[in-house]
Amino acid sequence: MVRALLLVLLVESSLAVAGPLGIDQVSPDEQVFGAEMTDIKAHAEALTKGALDAESLDWVRRDEIKAVFPDDLEKIARKPPEPGKADVLSTGENFIIFVSWSMGEGQIREMLKEYDESGRVTLKFRGIPDGATMVQALAKIQTLAMETKSDVEVQIDPVAFVDNGVTEVPAVARRKDDKVVNIVRGTSSIEVFKGKEDTFDLGTLGATVEIAERDLIELMKERLANIDKEELKRKAIKRFWANQQFVVLDDALETRLRKLDPSIVVPQEMRAPDGTLIHAAGTRINPLDIRPFNQRLLIIDPAKEWQLTLARGQIEAFGKDQLITIILTSLPRDSGWEELKRVEDYLNQPAYLLQSDVRERFDLQKVPSIVTADKGFFFIQEVAKRDVK
Repeated sequence: MVRALLLVLLVESSLAVAGPLGIDQVSPDEQVFGAEMTDIKAHAEALTKGALDAESLDWVRRDEIKAVFPDDLEKIARKPPEPGKADVLSTGENFIIFVSWSMGEGQIREMLKEYDESGRVTLKFRGIPDGATMVQALAKIQTLAMETKSDVEVQIDPVAFVDNGVTEVPAVARRKDDKVVNIVRGTSSIEVFKGKEDTFDLGTLGATVEIAERDLIELMKERLANIDKEELKRKAIKRFWANQQFVVLDDALETRLRKLDPSIVVPQEMRAPDGTLIHAAGTRINPLDIRPFNQRLLIIDPAKEWQLTLARGQIEAFGKDQLITIILTSLPRDSGWEELKRVEDYLNQPAYLLQSDVRERFDLQKVPSIVTADKGFFFIQEVAKRDVK
């Protein structure tokens, strides 16, 4: 099934990081957080990291941080060109066709059809139409690509227009080894480059029109000047807590100590590449024999002051000899960062959010719970409120 690859190439500047932008993302006026939102993301990732190298979760959704885009593009398998369809192409050669909606949708549609399956033609726009969001602009391109069933790549790349001095369209550039070797204006045909190896600028061969779309970078700068960055930050931080999936546990009503055996049984024999037996089937392996557990995990509900008191007492009693990790079941959604800071200041150490894999690993059932290990077993102590001094 043929597909069109939609992306936006942005200059590496204070406004954005170069990379592709998918159809589910938003307009440039929200791509302004940069370092500030990156700091928030780092803080959030640390908060959710948990203990025991638990897999950290991506709590800050991609649509919360508009300045961070993936670096790699999905590679699309292409069919070989039909005989005679693009015989101007040679190894290592590809073409950029500079376009604008001012050329008319019909002409752009014809290009998508003409160069379908050529594998080496890219259409580039300079920006998005006035009054449109990025989503609307990309949706328009995607709709056209779906209608034509073309696999031609379509990009929004203002930098390419500047680098090649393109101020009117259509224009075509021939590239070899990622370098433009020829350029021509007033045509969308790649056939004009036949036999023109030595001439860089082939001039204007036909009619051209002005570019309807403003330079995306200039548009972003203008919108940035009118944006309340602090308000956008506040909204993003608020969404961070609104999107949390907390792992909530009931309070312990009785103090009890449970023993957990982490051993696993090897289901079938394991051998090295040279045939050496590593583990026979049925072998019982205890991870604590391989990697001793020297931590003391304190899982608490920070909304209960008596559980904070317990945690502080544990830190004072055992903090000099053990690594103590504080894990929280939840924080208030309307004041998460403030409450986290209060807890960390009170306990004088970092705190993390409880993740489901940590809960399952230690079979956590109640809070507060204190997890330690000794002689091949984990011990989970649940403490009732009446037993907290």
